Amino acid sequence: MVQWVQWIAHASVNGFLVAFFARETVAGFTDDFRLLAVILVMTFSAVCGFIGFHRRFVVGRLGLWRVTEVWVVTCLMVAAILFSTGTVRRFDPLILGGIALFGYAAHMICFWVFRLSARFWQRSLSINISSLVVGTGSLGTRLVQSINRNDYIPMRVVGTVALDSNCASSGLDSLGVPVVGHVEQLDRIIEQGGFDRVYIALDAKDIAHLRPIQKLLLAHQVDVIWVPDIFDLDLLNPSVRELGGLPVISLSESPLISGPKAFLKSAMDVFITVAALVCLLPLFLVIGVLIKLGSPGPVFYRQVRHGWDGSPFRIWKFRTMYLHDESHGIEQAKSDDERITPIGRILRKTSIDELPQLFNVLDGSMSLVGPRPHAVEHNHKFSARLNAYMARHRVKPGITGWAQINGYRGETDTDEKMLKRLDCDLHYINRWSLKLDLFILFLTPFRLFNENAR
Repeated sequence: MVQWVQWIAHASVNGFLVAFFARETVAGFTDDFRLLAVILVMTFSAVCGFIGFHRRFVVGRLGLWRVTEVWVVTCLMVAAILFSTGTVRRFDPLILGGIALFGYAAHMICFWVFRLSARFWQRSLSINISSLVVGTGSLGTRLVQSINRNDYIPMRVVGTVALDSNCASSGLDSLGVPVVGHVEQLDRIIEQGGFDRVYIALDAKDIAHLRPIQKLLLAHQVDVIWVPDIFDLDLLNPSVRELGGLPVISLSESPLISGPKAFLKSAMDVFITVAALVCLLPLFLVIGVLIKLGSPGPVFYRQVRHGWDGSPFRIWKFRTMYLHDESHGIEQAKSDDERITPIGRILRKTSIDELPQLFNVLDGSMSLVGPRPHAVEHNHKFSARLNAYMARHRVKPGITGWAQINGYRGETDTDEKMLKRLDCDLHYINRWSLKLDLFILFLTPFRLFNENAR
């Protein structure tokens, strides 16, 4: 119900927006503008579905980021449709720009109005399912925090139950939720507390208590929900879904398997890459001449790297070293490496040597944002030493990434340095979104110079 009301509100904003700007033109609300309204509403709805905007837990700053993400992607896709069909010539550029600008503001206002209305509706109807959480460990604390801090969820946790009288309450005291007893007192607690729902949120080490607690709760007229603890595992983009009528938990899965998300990321890569190559062509020509004048050899350097799912590909880079023999293996460049040419030192310091990888983005072997691809020999070396190292290949490698904007770029001559980069790469994979990609792209030019750059 909440999702449908939210969708109708935002779809109406799109329709009224186009109608308003159409009325301000000489022609009025013509068939062209009616078609534009249909395209905008349908594209916005599709993007919302792909990104998951119309979900009840999208609140606060996360909701504002989602509004920005959805509207930017919608505008890019509508622009692509108008340009590819040639209909863009039928509209005044100022009108289209006005729709994009005022539409963003209108959707922000709509989001806040909807949020405040939902909160008022919940409070006025006194919708409050009284809930009890069995488990006072880290999982129980996380569950209480997730429920009680979300205005869209029509329930509140009013108490927790420990496994025994010696169990600590972790961070529950700061959340204002008391520990009302322990498991041996559960019958009395439920009978006297008038609870509607009980969540079993046991840490993985306490899972042996699950069955006895569940059997005990069958004697009471309450909803019982089990929250499994998977957070102590090395997870990679975890998810919960249904398969053939069976509940399944994905512990390790690429967030960019074929589907809408992969399409949106690829579309963004292509649009930005084409625009960047057009703007950077003069710079490429100047750099090519400087490389040729500085030392004999080709302008570009190509090397085999591991890509998505470990598949090999040849990466493009500006040549930054004098020609040398690599038949005995690839030695990672150091900050004072004598093999680096004078112009190559500048290119490496500014990461301009990586720009030809835009060609890799166009051929689909790389993305603009993702874990940096390492030389094959380095992958063999570190995969034998670091657990989950090869998991960074579950997405396309990128020209820039979360590790790079956090300062972990350049030489990785120790396991500790590589481990920090690996942690950043796994953080990116687990939290991937178009918003995160745009955030990384925005910060990359400002993070080029740091103590780790080589």
